[in-house]
Amino acid sequence: MMYFDVPAAVWLLNLAVVCLGTFISLLLLKKPVPQPDINPILVLAVLSLLLVGTFFSSGVMDVHRWININSLQLNVGLMVTPLILIQISRIATRTFALTFSVLVTIVFLLQPDASLVSAFAVSVYVLLVKKPRGRQIGLSFLFFALFVIGYSWHNLDGLEPVRYVETITAMAREISMTLYFVSIISLLLLVVPFVYPYPKNDQLSISLGIYFLISLLAPFFGHFPVMFMGYGISPILGYFIALVWKINTHSSETRKELVLLKKTG
Repeated sequence: MMYFDVPAAVWLLNLAVVCLGTFISLLLLKKPVPQPDINPILVLAVLSLLLVGTFFSSGVMDVHRWININSLQLNVGLMVTPLILIQISRIATRTFALTFSVLVTIVFLLQPDASLVSAFAVSVYVLLVKKPRGRQIGLSFLFFALFVIGYSWHNLDGLEPVRYVETITAMAREISMTLYFVSIISLLLLVVPFVYPYPKNDQLSISLGIYFLISLLAPFFGHFPVMFMGYGISPILGYFIALVWKINTHSSETRKELVLLKKTG
């Protein structure tokens, strides 16, 4: 950023959020906290309203992905999608899970956002096939997902990319090829916490890993924000929502297992 004279205010907020998210993650790794048992359908209803709220903003060239809070522009989809996946995984009723999956996919299609359509549709499919009689609803959703993914990429938005948001890896390549490859590897490392089997891997972790992997690969094929490296706190907040869930949930389970072993030992 400094090499290309990007104003410090542009990237300092990103850095602050990353530092805060890392601190919270390390804190929960040491001492997990109980998770409130809130009805996932209620949470999904609120998150869906936030997504629909983007259509009431002015938008840019018929693109509606943001909610403006004073001077802060939040990409709601990038921020709440990991939480949506977490809540869908908690729904036992396959009908509700399928309904919310289809509705959210359609919202991303209308925004329009091909990156989110692709990342969400594929990752939520991984969750749906594990629901009761999931092969049937999974196959139905798969045909729907393939259609909307193809349609979204065929009808990309006409927004011009902002260099330090969507093409920041190209900026790194302009400095040196070494920095370019280091940046690519650094981005791919973001997926590791969700696919590395510690203390164990579940379907939701794999789903989140797929979501972030597709989100990180999408900027190489279209004008989409580059997570962490690109300016914008929304994808950073979304990532840390998922990471905090992963760390807190699995740390709690590990501690329960250790307590049980001590009692039985």
